[in-house]
Amino acid sequence: MSFLDEELISEVDCKTMSFNRIDESFSYEIIGFLSGNQLITDGVIFQDDIFLEEFLFLDSKYVILKPDRISVSFL
Repeated sequence: MSFLDEELISEVDCKTMSFNRIDESFSYEIIGFLSGNQLITDGVIFQDDIFLEEFLFLDSKYVILKPDRISVSFL
């Protein structure tokens, strides 16, 4: 999985993990726990080095991620 276009990520106080589509768009709201290069959420683990490169200050915290779009590839 990868995030396309822009994504917003910030720390949240909420500790309830969720993965929700926003209306009928391709945008999502993902609340999860950031651990190294992994975002762990409701039954899904996103792995991307961008979490280490640009968001290391949020490591070991609950975050909200709002990507414009998500691309999925099955190997």
